[in-house]
Amino acid sequence: MRRVLQVRGGAMRGVVTAGALVFALAAGPAVEAQQQQPVFRAGVDLIQVDVVVVGPDGRNVRGLTPQDFVVVDRGVAREIATFVEVTHDAPAGGLSLPGVTIDVASNQSAASERLVILVVDDLHFRDRTDEVKALARRVVAETGGAVSMGMVTTSGRYGVEVTEDRERLLREIDRFEDHYDRGPTVSGIRPPAMVSGAEILGGFFNAPGDMGNAFGSLSAYEVVKDVAHAIGAEDGRRKAIVWISAGVQSAGRRALTQAGQQCAESGGVFSTQLAFFCDSMGGMMDDLRRSSITAYSINPGGDREGGQDLTAIVTETGGFAVPATDLDAGLGRIIADLDNYYLLGFYPDTLEGRDYNALEVRVNRPGVTVRHRRGYSLTGPPDPPENRDPLTDLVASVMPNTDLPLRMSAVPLLTTGSRAQVALTMEVDLQQIPDIAPGAVFEDTLRYGVYVADLDSKKITDTKGRTLTMSWQRADADRPGAHRVLVANVIDLGPGRYQLRLSAISDGLGRSGSVYLHLDVPDFDGDEVAIGGLALAAAGREDVHPKIVDKVTTPNWPLPFQPSLDRWFTPEETLRLFFQVRRKSDRLPASGIAVLMAANGEEVRSQPFELGPDKLTAHDLRLPLVGLESGIYTLEVRATSGEHVAARRVGIIVNDVR
Repeated sequence: MRRVLQVRGGAMRGVVTAGALVFALAAGPAVEAQQQQPVFRAGVDLIQVDVVVVGPDGRNVRGLTPQDFVVVDRGVAREIATFVEVTHDAPAGGLSLPGVTIDVASNQSAASERLVILVVDDLHFRDRTDEVKALARRVVAETGGAVSMGMVTTSGRYGVEVTEDRERLLREIDRFEDHYDRGPTVSGIRPPAMVSGAEILGGFFNAPGDMGNAFGSLSAYEVVKDVAHAIGAEDGRRKAIVWISAGVQSAGRRALTQAGQQCAESGGVFSTQLAFFCDSMGGMMDDLRRSSITAYSINPGGDREGGQDLTAIVTETGGFAVPATDLDAGLGRIIADLDNYYLLGFYPDTLEGRDYNALEVRVNRPGVTVRHRRGYSLTGPPDPPENRDPLTDLVASVMPNTDLPLRMSAVPLLTTGSRAQVALTMEVDLQQIPDIAPGAVFEDTLRYGVYVADLDSKKITDTKGRTLTMSWQRADADRPGAHRVLVANVIDLGPGRYQLRLSAISDGLGRSGSVYLHLDVPDFDGDEVAIGGLALAAAGREDVHPKIVDKVTTPNWPLPFQPSLDRWFTPEETLRLFFQVRRKSDRLPASGIAVLMAANGEEVRSQPFELGPDKLTAHDLRLPLVGLESGIYTLEVRATSGEHVAARRVGIIVNDVR
């Protein structure tokens, strides 16, 4: 449950997008009549600061008002222009079930109020894979609702794109392994150009010639900087980094955490021979400030290789460090901070002057601890990457654009080889059709692009795009749901982990949006028995769907019906289900069953199916929902061939009220 107390409102000027977290988009699809859209930059007229207030008992203090706070900007108290108390009491609901990932993406659910990125510094601890997994799982599982999360590693060998699907994130965390590496060393040889600098920094190198830790530190700072740059849009969303690290060299140097130029101005060999290190940490701190990011650190224990804890860095951003001796309670404090905070806004008296300005927030309650970032930048968040194609620009951000509501599903279908034919269904919700006079026609031009990102190679493997002309007459506009249109398409993908990114622009309404969907394509050809994707609809209502405006590219639509993007059904409906099963051997005994299970695991409906003599079979089943209680259910399809079993799951909601 989320509770927000809005006392006074203010508007932020402008919206800005940022680069993708794991991969970058560079080329757009070939679409007709492309039109350059204006680029909006974030304004810094209103300065927003997240404030956490903790009482003497260690609990977050709730119920404060603007009168309880004093904001001191560069030594001068400022009037609080906006004030919001935000509390998230429980994890997000929806189709969150163990072992079930979300198969329909909506950019409206991506309009979350918070963005949390797990940064795992796998270069600075060893043999702590299980501990790190446990810490990451707890952050994902226990943080309250209305949050999007992602994960990166400082080794660059692993990452999870930002998602609202916690089950997918938990599953991806299970794949993590640490990659501790001391790096190359030259025994007995001191790098002559860095001897004095190493002595000044105190522990920058563990031993003469040990270059691995130096570059590991630089990698850690650069990764955090890249994350800050990527999520830096000044969109009012609270942004936080949870940095899991056993310590980084010279992280305790306050000269480096205060401001980048202080490092360069310190003189001598420190600024000349180690300027690259100063620039790395200084640039990281600059992007953290400009992006209004709160950072927390957790030390999983293990070998730090001479590194210092991250207290100085995270304290500067308004966070705190959790030592290895206090993991359980400390992690609880981080989650409490993420879930309970005040969002204050004020207007500075000038937009000129130093880039970094000192900031202090006081609370007139005895014994409380106040956490907030120590300053702010007048230059605003880092600039996003520029794309000449507006469709590409819409999908270049870490977070989807939510102005034009979009939904998307993808159903992998089995073919004769290892590749899969993926049936895409994309819904564009125009929200309303303008009033149409009798005999008149409303016309709109819809431009869309589909981008396929391979999450293992971090490359864009395919793009598709079209420009469509749509029209509505008065009778069409009066039809319920006429403002929702469907676009169908088919793509061919090999085994792998993908993220599909859809962008769309409605010229008639002057609105645009994007939506992201994770998709796993198994190695169907390598499995003894495999099940393709599940397509769902309400039996008898297959034709009661939004207007299909594009099937030109799919004259041989591979499914027997148009899949529904809804996962919400009433008890009076019958669920229609289509899928394929492929076996390597048609000589082994085989069987199959579709089962509907309640949240407690109880089977409430089942429908057996025959696999038949063919190696590849298609199945079109129906499961009545009559008599089911309202709730979340798991639909599981299982196929058995000899001793080999395959299963595929999807979540649905059954409720009388749609």
